[in-house]
Amino acid sequence: MPEKMRMTTIWISPDTYRRLLHVERVLITKNGRSINPSDAVKELIEFWKKHRS
Repeated sequence: MPEKMRMTTIWISPDTYRRLLHVERVLITKNGRSINPSDAVKELIEFWKKHRS
């Protein structure tokens, strides 16, 4: 019998949730389509590298 996948739950503040929704809207608007999570992570890492001190 296959082992069931465990779901992980995290709690975030309403402000963090609002910011994440904004990031999602920016990424969708930028590409004109939904992007997969891997591509979103890559873009966020590239953004961080470009704007870090």
